Amino acid sequence: MKKYLLSIGVCLMGIAFILSCSKDDDKDSSKNVSTLEKEYFSIENANYVSGALPTANVAAISRENISYNDRALAGGMNFISVTSDTRIKRFYLGAKGVDGYWSYVPSTTRAEDSAESYDYEIPIDYSTELDGDIVMFICAEEEDGDITQPYEATITFVSSQSGDLEINLTFHPAKDIDLHLYMPDGEHIYYNNRGGYITNGDGTETRWGLDHDSNAGCDIDGLNNENIVIPAEAVQQGTYTVEVNMYENCDEETGASWRIQARYRDEIIRPQTGSNPASGTYPSGDCSGDHTKVMTFTIGSASAKTRAPQFNWRPIPPTEMDKIKYDAEMYRNGK
Repeated sequence: MKKYLLSIGVCLMGIAFILSCSKDDDKDSSKNVSTLEKEYFSIENANYVSGALPTANVAAISRENISYNDRALAGGMNFISVTSDTRIKRFYLGAKGVDGYWSYVPSTTRAEDSAESYDYEIPIDYSTELDGDIVMFICAEEEDGDITQPYEATITFVSSQSGDLEINLTFHPAKDIDLHLYMPDGEHIYYNNRGGYITNGDGTETRWGLDHDSNAGCDIDGLNNENIVIPAEAVQQGTYTVEVNMYENCDEETGASWRIQARYRDEIIRPQTGSNPASGTYPSGDCSGDHTKVMTFTIGSASAKTRAPQFNWRPIPPTEMDKIKYDAEMYRNGK
């Protein structure tokens, strides 16, 4: 059996290749979007194929050779990093019980630790409509045409807030990597200033800001996602700046990959600087405190507003861990 070594920092959707639906049933006719993309996930630069997965003729990847984030956020992202001792022509990914799949041709680089291995990466974007646990598969077509049986994995859905403006960070493997957002009025949203609660006219409250600080202080929660959401009431006109920071590399023997995506009203934002989605890597070793600027973008919609002093909101108080992280970072920076 051919050996595979996969590092999957992504949630994959498996291909159901027992039952298939017609193209008409599989498409959202109003937007010409497949059910797979609309309700589950898409892959950047991949081709959607209606129908069942191509027939497999070799064994599935074994459990010990696969690692992946087993949790998913609606509108979140992930990526699959694959190292194999054979060249792979393409990958097939889809959702169990859903017709169709993505066919993705990856780029290839030599693996760092072996001259006879190859590294691959597959970018995944979850639908904003994802709302439950999913079963995933991944299949690979090798250079000689052999196709692996799908490996099955259950991914747990984690609920998160939603808003007009959403910025999502995902990373792999587990580290304490933080998402930072600087708003047009200068307010800095991050683990030590998470945002607040807006009081609505009926007396209810809407939370905005950072809703997940994953692996804080290297207390590993396995989520490996951070999310900042701004509802319409708190969206400001002007320029926003997004940063990523390796607060602590919880295992310095390994590096990490990260990916950030920003949406406004469910549409990918076109940035003024940087890229969206944006991705990068951290090397092994101590690489904390980088505060890398990822992108800037401007919102000028008439619905956006500059928060007035009378804006009825209250801040989210920092947790004890937030305070510990903040004090430690100030100490590292000599403040």
